[in-house]
Amino acid sequence: MQLVRFPPGTVFPAYKHTAPEFVCILEGEMLQNGQRLSRGWASLSSAGTVDEDVRSETGCLFLLIYSE
Repeated sequence: MQLVRFPPGTVFPAYKHTAPEFVCILEGEMLQNGQRLSRGWASLSSAGTVDEDVRSETGCLFLLIYSE
């Protein structure tokens, strides 16, 4: 489990999920694969899925839970 802060302008490189991953946006906004995610948004990504466009124009704080 991690608490992650993206400063404004953060761009995260494309990556493939090797295990399920839970994300909950606590503050700010994140763009993920063309979808704008704001405070309160939560999702679970399945193993094998790919995120190609993850970024935050405004900055954000989110909870990330995953298994290595």
